[in-house]
Amino acid sequence: MKSNQTHSGLNIDKAEFTQLVSDLSKTELLELVYQLHHENRNYSEKIFQHRKQAEIFNKSTKVYKSAFNESLIPRLILNRNGMILAINCKASAYFKKTSASLTGSNIRELIHQDSVNEINYFISSTNYFRESQLAISLNNGKAIVLQADSGKMKPGAFSFICKEITTDNSADVSWEGSQRFHRQLFEMLNGFAFCKIIYKNNQAIDFKYLLVNKAYEQLTGLTGVTGKRVSKLIPGIFETSPEVLETYARVARTGIPEHFEAYIDQLQLWFIISAYSPMPDHFVAVLDVINDRKAIESKLRQKENLYLSVINAMSEGVLLHNKDGFITECNEAACNLLHCTPKDLIGQKSLARNNNMFNENGTPVSTAERPALKALRTKQAVKNIILGLQLPDKDEFSWFNINAIPLVCSDKTECRFVVVTFTDITVQKLLKDQLKKANNQMDLILNVTRDSVLLMDAQLNLQLANKSALKWLNINIDTCTDKHISSILSKEYYSQILGYLQSTFNNSANYDFEDFSNGIWTTNHIYPIFDHEQKVKSIALFSRDITLKKEALDSLAESERKFKAIADYSASWEAWFDNNLDLLWMNPGCTKFTGYTPEEYMNSEDLISMLIPADEIETTRQHFF
Repeated sequence: MKSNQTHSGLNIDKAEFTQLVSDLSKTELLELVYQLHHENRNYSEKIFQHRKQAEIFNKSTKVYKSAFNESLIPRLILNRNGMILAINCKASAYFKKTSASLTGSNIRELIHQDSVNEINYFISSTNYFRESQLAISLNNGKAIVLQADSGKMKPGAFSFICKEITTDNSADVSWEGSQRFHRQLFEMLNGFAFCKIIYKNNQAIDFKYLLVNKAYEQLTGLTGVTGKRVSKLIPGIFETSPEVLETYARVARTGIPEHFEAYIDQLQLWFIISAYSPMPDHFVAVLDVINDRKAIESKLRQKENLYLSVINAMSEGVLLHNKDGFITECNEAACNLLHCTPKDLIGQKSLARNNNMFNENGTPVSTAERPALKALRTKQAVKNIILGLQLPDKDEFSWFNINAIPLVCSDKTECRFVVVTFTDITVQKLLKDQLKKANNQMDLILNVTRDSVLLMDAQLNLQLANKSALKWLNINIDTCTDKHISSILSKEYYSQILGYLQSTFNNSANYDFEDFSNGIWTTNHIYPIFDHEQKVKSIALFSRDITLKKEALDSLAESERKFKAIADYSASWEAWFDNNLDLLWMNPGCTKFTGYTPEEYMNSEDLISMLIPADEIETTRQHFF
């Protein structure tokens, strides 16, 4: 047995209680005694407070009843059914009865039949018009004015001040003046109808109009409705709009007011209706026509559907975050891009459901810096952010370009929601990384070569230069990029290559040429670079310093000239052959030995074959080469 069990509520006899106590340890018994003592003390305090409050209430009630009965102002209190809940002596004198005999009776039994409809409406409209008044005629021939009191009463009770109409005060409040005042208030309402539910076998089947104002007739187009059933005035209404009767019957039965909208097909009208019950099986409907509003709503829905269609047709993912940061809407593309369903996204705070979101450098993105939450916090747009996501079914990162646009209130104090759009750029990023790698390799190659390389656009503005070119031209790439090459190259060199450059752009031709300027020999190659449409996009100029080579060739040519000059005066026969034993040069000594001049040998293959027969050519080649 557990010692913390509540024992005060146990229903056991003395023997059972003795057995129960004997099973308890001393500690458990002390706990039980303490618990019983504590509960008894709380119960005593509650009884004391209850008695004290009852005394105060009784005293207050006596004081209120005494003040109410002895008041010099005639007062009475009615409920929604018109029953007199209380009436003081001053007011009961108008009815020529005692307060006790009037309490519990219905005021409709005490007034003239002509005033019954007016009193019905007056009681039902008291919720709307405090301090309004109505003049009524009593069965005893007197006329009084009922003025609604603005004082607070319990629900369903209404306080009125009574005043008898006499010849002395008719100038202040007359029967016609009161009727006119009340009727004006009545007509000021929108459409007003006081109706009674009609039952058959305890089932609501129809309702009858007891009282309507002009606005009701003008709004609905119905006239002469008082005393008629709605099913006769609007045939088929309960088939096309069954909710109307259902709602009115529920209000009349429960007394709980309801507010609803209904479309009456027979009238081609939309209504907004407030219904309440002033008495059992009756209801009051206050309505207005909202066709214009419904037309606007319909246009808004059409635009909304159009926007949703556009959004769902977009290839970009679209998410809508509310002001608390949670995703409330997403389009189909968002689910396709993130490999998920709308259920996976709705209610999340980020498109990274597993919280794996990374920057391009590989560092994780904090929650506060995620585009949607950052836009929500700063109330500023976050654009073109490249982030990587670890999608559940992929090992590699998927990369997205993300934009977050906040919708801020006009006073800029609150962000209502944030629209996030994103596209998958994984392929583009891979190509970009590959291009970057290729550019790095190209830069490595260009900077290793000793050739000077210049890349220029169609306007001959410098786009790229390798280290050799920078050293050759003595320039800084940071200060010369996008400058015209005429300001970078020497005037002499620029004037010599300008024609080639222009021809390359115009004719897409390659050019190879040597140039000597400023004491330097260069060999130059100009190539066009095409775009995807095979149009010349830019030009590459490769230049190599061949000054030393030129000097070496000139020196070799000078030595050759000197040798030939000496050989021309030599008595011996000298000849030069290449490795194929083709004659390159022969001195005049050949004439002395063969009778043929060097020119004849150079122009005749037959003479050469006489010198070296065909069967000895290979032996001769091996001997010399």
